[in-house]
Amino acid sequence: MPGSEHALEIAARLITARAAPEQVLEAVLNAAIDSTSATHALIALVDRRNGELVIQRVAGEGWTPEKREERLRTGTGVHEGIVGYVATTGEPYYSGDVSGDPHYYPLIEGTRSELAVPLIRSRDRVAGVLNLESDTPNAFTEEDLYVVSALGALATVAVSMAEHHRREHELAETARKLNRWGNAEELLAEFTEAAARILQAYDGSLFTLQPDGRTLLLVASHGPLREQIGKASYQVGEGVTGSVAEHGYAIRLEDVAGDPHWIGKYEEIPRERIAGFLAVPVIAEDGRVEGVLRVIRDKTPASLPNAFDQDDEIILWTLASQVAVLLQRGRLLNRLVQSERLAAWGQLSARSAHIIGNKVFAMKGAMGELRHLLEASNQCSSQCEELIEMLSRSLSETDAIIQSFKDFVASRDIKRTSVSLNQMISAAARRAEALAPHLRFRTEPAPDVPAIPGDLSRLSEMLDELIQNAVAWQPNGGEVRLRTSVVPGPEAADLAKVSGAARYVRVDVEDDGPGVAEGLKQRIFEPFVSSRGRGLGLGLPICREVVRAHGGEILEIGEGGGAHFVVLLPVKTEGGAS
Repeated sequence: MPGSEHALEIAARLITARAAPEQVLEAVLNAAIDSTSATHALIALVDRRNGELVIQRVAGEGWTPEKREERLRTGTGVHEGIVGYVATTGEPYYSGDVSGDPHYYPLIEGTRSELAVPLIRSRDRVAGVLNLESDTPNAFTEEDLYVVSALGALATVAVSMAEHHRREHELAETARKLNRWGNAEELLAEFTEAAARILQAYDGSLFTLQPDGRTLLLVASHGPLREQIGKASYQVGEGVTGSVAEHGYAIRLEDVAGDPHWIGKYEEIPRERIAGFLAVPVIAEDGRVEGVLRVIRDKTPASLPNAFDQDDEIILWTLASQVAVLLQRGRLLNRLVQSERLAAWGQLSARSAHIIGNKVFAMKGAMGELRHLLEASNQCSSQCEELIEMLSRSLSETDAIIQSFKDFVASRDIKRTSVSLNQMISAAARRAEALAPHLRFRTEPAPDVPAIPGDLSRLSEMLDELIQNAVAWQPNGGEVRLRTSVVPGPEAADLAKVSGAARYVRVDVEDDGPGVAEGLKQRIFEPFVSSRGRGLGLGLPICREVVRAHGGEILEIGEGGGAHFVVLLPVKTEGGAS
């Protein structure tokens, strides 16, 4: 038929010219009516957010605003409509007399015959339906079916291209945001929202691995879990989310109830409404899993199958890689800020120690001269002696503060020798027993711990500081446990994000005290942060600087009662010898 060929040519030219999808769909509908006996037509597309069919474009007679807004039923059942039936089966359907057709659902009065073809995308996914109706019976022919199927294929190309361009644009936008230095939390929230938007998901959530190496904490969400940010968590290996983090691979589910990993710990939507679940790991450059990015699709009672496919998974992997870049950049920025802050504190400490030290030295000299004059004149009463003694103690305490400043400034100045950490913890325990006889000190040195290149004096002072903290928080008795072990580089990296050595010696210091308050865990290694009544809050920062000067790391991983410090020191530094 010349008319049908002309209609196909017009629609094909629009696609070749990269016309807007709306123009192509409108041309397809007009061409379908012009080349057949149809009196009205529609194109309905699948809404991937909930699997429903939504009327996108209409042509011909009889369409009211209410009819255009109607959502079409899908699946099996009475009154699903021929459009819904075709979307469900993925097969064309023709009815010469709809009055007796079991699938017919009246949209426009007076319809007698109907022809519908599915719009099939890649991987046999139904993207929508092209539907024609006529007010005369047996209006459509075999040739009409051929023409309408060809027009449907052109409509599918237009829909697929529009979807491709939409996703391409969204991904480009998220990549552009990587170049923007902004609040890390806001950027992660934007990327999580982008994942839900690009994949047309009901919800998107991002869980990141915490410093303990075991907990995945919700840091961003685009749906109902938004209220659980900073609270919802999984352990590595727990549920589907934990399994993704444990094994480092993606998990794509349609029937979540039938998956052995699914536990439904946090209900974003009821389990029976989940149409698809997709989660991918967030993987750093060195291969470590740093988190999990996941999306969920909803479905209604009239939904088509709406699970995520391989194309969706590729998109989510791409977004997860961008999230990994954000996390890495955030760490680098924190290190830079911390480095500059420490440098500033170091300069302040050095200057303060020098200025105050000179004044204290002068005051000590004046105090000594005053004592001598009073004693020589026999005018120093017992009350006067007490005041002089009090002033002397205050000057000694000020001296100790000045020494803390000096220790902080010199904490990264180390002189390496061969250090046995097993001998070091034994010696530290003996020193502590003499000073704190009310406590038990238990050492558990591993037999295979090699010597490391380090500064024995600095490392001993670091260990003494950790033990003194344990002693201070156990005034009524308890136990302090000191252990050593050897861990491989990847295990150390998972725990504390260290790198550069094949093996690390791990030193654990545990006590039975109250533990570190949750709000202080992330700040206890910052200068001048302390929960003890005395001290400047420089003890733990000095410990960290000493450990980092050795190429290692220190962290606190206590849960519940008792503090638990872990020190990781490299057996072999990068480029060095074992």
